[in-house]
Amino acid sequence: AFIESTLAQIYKKRAPDGSCYGGPAYYMRDALGKRWMGVIFSVLIILIYAVGYNMLAAYNLQSTFSVFKFYHPVITPAFIGVILAFLFGVMVLGGAKRLASITEILVPFMGILYVLVSLLIIFLNIRNVPGMFASIFRNAFDFQSVMGGFSGSCIMYGVKRGLYSNEAGMGSAAITAAAATTDNPVRQGYINMTGTFWDTIVVCTITGLAIASSGVLGTTNAAGELLTGSDVTIAAFETVLGS
Repeated sequence: AFIESTLAQIYKKRAPDGSCYGGPAYYMRDALGKRWMGVIFSVLIILIYAVGYNMLAAYNLQSTFSVFKFYHPVITPAFIGVILAFLFGVMVLGGAKRLASITEILVPFMGILYVLVSLLIIFLNIRNVPGMFASIFRNAFDFQSVMGGFSGSCIMYGVKRGLYSNEAGMGSAAITAAAATTDNPVRQGYINMTGTFWDTIVVCTITGLAIASSGVLGTTNAAGELLTGSDVTIAAFETVLGS
């Protein structure tokens, strides 16, 4: 995260309107002299976001509504999809400045609120905390977990989850880093590096602790299916906030 964002600032370009743009495609071309590599990167990053991340994020968002009685498996996802497409269009068509002005308010508010509510869940379930840590260490060091780690599956799973949570090394964060206004490229690198820490170490850990302390692990939904993913997170929050 640090390296890709610093490089994006060093090799960024300036548009006629004074704004900046850049990213891995530009320093692949200008620093490495490999324009073809930049073209391949650009095509892949568009496909990853158009077909991969945005679809996955939209699916995860609509699936959280499945716990409510009004949820319809066809109508509700389509309705949410239209709203997301409209809001996304408003932001993107406004250009980088509008996107930045929205996210610089929304992201800190969202992150701080999420962490505070998660801490509230842990605090209100304080009696479960000793058992929570016992469970974490017991499951971390049992035979199956150790052998899974040795086989590499544990590492692969961690890399995939980490990449999904913070995008470090994928190149997408570097594109936004290039648009930032700063007189010191390294400072921008530090900012993006700090973002990775907050995303994965703080937010993901606090989520895990909130779920583990809430007592919802291993429970099932109305259809008798084991709660996983966003559903188990919603269930943890419901223990304190209600439906």
